[in-house]
Order: sequence, then C-alpha cells, then structure tokens
Amino acid sequence: MMYKEVDKKERPVAADLYTREYFLGDCEGYRPFLEQKGLVLSNRLENFYKRLAVKPDDRVLEIACGRGEICNLLASRVRSVVGTDYAVSAIAICQEAYRDSGHKNLQFVVADAKALPFPDNSFDLVFCSEFLEHVHDWELREVMKEIVRVLTPNGRLIAQTEPNRVYRFVSSVWSFLPRLIQSLRKGRKITFLLERPAGHIQFHVNEQTYWSVRRLIQHYFYEWRVETYEMVLNMNLILRFIFNGYPLNRLPLLRRLFDREIFAYAARPKKAG
Repeated sequence: MMYKEVDKKERPVAADLYTREYFLGDCEGYRPFLEQKGLVLSNRLENFYKRLAVKPDDRVLEIACGRGEICNLLASRVRSVVGTDYAVSAIAICQEAYRDSGHKNLQFVVADAKALPFPDNSFDLVFCSEFLEHVHDWELREVMKEIVRVLTPNGRLIAQTEPNRVYRFVSSVWSFLPRLIQSLRKGRKITFLLERPAGHIQFHVNEQTYWSVRRLIQHYFYEWRVETYEMVLNMNLILRFIFNGYPLNRLPLLRRLFDREIFAYAARPKKAG
C-alpha cells in the first residue's frame, strides 16, 4: 500500500514554541540532563539509545536532537555525529553543554529536517526520537525524502515515536471502569478518554499508529520492520493491567493496540532515479 499523499494544508508547529524552558523543564529527560549535564539518560532515552546499533565507522545524523544527550554519548563510538534541530534554543543548549566535551567529531546545527543542509550520501545512519508526532503528514513526506537523500545507498534509519495514537483510545476503554470507581470514591470528575497533557495537544499534531508508521517507512526503504513496545515507566503490575492491558498486551495483535512506543528500523533507502 502506498503512503498516502496529502495536500499541504496544516501549518508547521512554530520553532519558537520550543523554548529553552521547554527543553529544560518539560521535554523528556530534562531532570537527568540538569543533574548530570547530558552524561546520563532518562529511562526512556536510555531504552532508545540501546537500540542504536552503531558501527565505529558510521557517520551519524540525529534529527530533532533537543538537548543532544544521545549525540554526545555516541560521539565516542562512531566516526562523526551531527545533531540538528530547527529550534535555535535547542542548539544553543547543546553548544553550551558540550563545548568542553572533547569530542572533535561532534557538531550541532540549526536545521529544518525538510531541507537538510548536507550533501547527498553524507550519512550511514539517521535517527530520531519522539519527532514524527510533531510534524504533519505533508512535512513527513518531505522529511523522509531528505533522509533518503542524505543517507548512503546502504544507509539505515531508526525512528521512535510515542504515544501510539490507538493506545490512548484502547487504554481509555480498558481502564474506564477502574477509573470511574476511583473517581466516585474520591469525588473527582472523569472523562471517557484519558486526558492528554497540554504539551501533547500543542506539539503532538500527528501522533502515529503502528500501521501509519509501517506505511510511511515501507514507502521509502527496501528493508524495514516496525515494532511496538510497552512503556512501563514506574507502573506496578496492577497499573500495567489497568492502563496497558498486561499481560494480554503481549499477544501479537493486542501489542499493536496497547503498546505505547513505536520503533521503525529501516535500511537501503529508495533513491530517486
């Protein structure tokens, strides 16, 4: 199935909304960053970092690098790393944080992923974490074309996105009864759908599903696979059952519905011509 082409209608999320305060007080992993200056990752970022199967000779590009922790940690494992973000505040944080890192192969650049300032075939690996949900479908098409352009013919892409859009609805239905009982006991109001954080509403303009990511990736790469993972965080078994459907969510089909994180692994981009 071809990835659906849509007209350019939606306005991109403005870069200046991604402020210094956002990256240092709201964006995933900010507490470890402030405490350890980018040397320690949050559990979620650590989980993503471990899935980056890098090679010593890799030239690596991160799209939407934010505070740049993963780029900084990768620098000692690969030939070169470039972190890009279209938020000026993000790159300023990176340059401040890693100015004295000693990594001569580490660079941070302000860049829009829809128009990357790099020559064709510049990178062996491109990766992004919690980025796809921040851009509209028409932007995703342009981003993917740029990723294909800057990757080598045997280049790889690793992309993670969350939350799985289906998860919110399935989890809302699954958890409604216990949430209703809890609200009646404590005299609180309840909504049928789980509330979205304010940041999700403002920034998450295009939350994905397993199937939408799959369609996107297979349109641009010859080799690919898409996986979903349960986001456990600090949940005990009872909360995992209430919100994640555990252990039923380990069944193959239910994983696509209950798992919150989506990972795409791809190789051999479909080059034009």
